[in-house]
Amino acid sequence: MTLKSARTWLCSMAFGLFALPALAQVDVSCFGGDCFTFGWEQTDFRTGAYDFISCNSSDCRQQGWLEYRADGLVYEYRCLSGGCFSAGYQIFDLFSGAQVGEVRCLGGNCHVNGSVLKDEEGPELTVCKSKNCSQIGWTERIKGVRSDVTCKSGGCFVNGWVQQF
Repeated sequence: MTLKSARTWLCSMAFGLFALPALAQVDVSCFGGDCFTFGWEQTDFRTGAYDFISCNSSDCRQQGWLEYRADGLVYEYRCLSGGCFSAGYQIFDLFSGAQVGEVRCLGGNCHVNGSVLKDEEGPELTVCKSKNCSQIGWTERIKGVRSDVTCKSGGCFVNGWVQQF
C-alpha cells in the first residue's frame, strides 16, 4: 500500500466513522429482539441524549410503556381501549400527572394506516411507508419538522429503526 492509498483509506474510514451519527440522527434498538415486550433504547446523535423505554407488565401493545428521558422527564404512555397500536394511546407527564398528548391510530391499525398525534403544538401525522410501518418504516412531522424513519434489518419492532430529520 502506498502512502497516498493509505492516506486515502484512512481518510475514508475516518469520514465513515464520523459521518454515521450525522446520518443516523436518532438510533433506536430493541431489547431482547422485541420492542413491545422488552422495550427499547434511543440515542439522539444530534444532542447526545439517551432515552430508555420500558414496557408496562412486559406488554407495550396492551399495557403501554414508560419513557425515561435524558433530561430527567418521565412520560407514561397509556393504551386506549383496544390497544396502543389498534386504537392509540395517551401520553402523560409522570411527575405532574398532566396529559401532554394523545395518539389515535388511523383505520384501526397504527402499523398499517399510521396515526395522528394531538398535543399542544397541534396535530401531527405519521404515515406508514407502503402501508408497512413494522417492516419498512414511516414518515412523520415532529414539532413541524419532517422526519423519515427506516426499519433496521429484521423489522422496526424486532431490531429497531433509524430516524433522520
